[in-house]
Amino acid sequence: FALAACIALATGMRRGEIFALEWSACNFKTMRINVFQAVKADGSVGAPKSISGVRSIAIGVRLSTLMNEMRDWRERILPTCSGDDNKPVICKEAGHRANLDIFEHWWRSWADDNGWEGLRFHDLRHTHATLLISGGTDVKTVQMRLGHSSADITMNCYAHAIPLSDTSAAASIDSSLFG
Repeated sequence: FALAACIALATGMRRGEIFALEWSACNFKTMRINVFQAVKADGSVGAPKSISGVRSIAIGVRLSTLMNEMRDWRERILPTCSGDDNKPVICKEAGHRANLDIFEHWWRSWADDNGWEGLRFHDLRHTHATLLISGGTDVKTVQMRLGHSSADITMNCYAHAIPLSDTSAAASIDSSLFG
């Protein structure tokens, strides 16, 4: 389950998208994850929340990135589930999709035990977006990574992150204009 948290932080994917993610959607050559399905509240797998939710998300390229963690996990888990690329990334024994209720219990225990009482798994998605925006990533790129249908939705959710960039913006313009 820790891998699910790493994927959420590194990609901003929704919980249902992460739990529907299959190995065939993870391209280790192009360092991208293709999102095209999600686990729904009733446990079924279907299309993401919106048409904009169908997307391809780039993953970092350094040696210690998420893709390497995923590759290591794949090497450990796939031999136990016949090596099928259509198996879920977040799975239990024999490659069966992990139960979201069991995951939620694990998440709540992990968060509480580690001093993050009240932290929702969805907050990792918010952290991803806030870090991108405060780091200077343009809102359109954040919108596409999150699968929002418009930049307005992204701005309404994450505009609070923009003041964090104001100091660096002032330094940049100061440097450009005065020296």
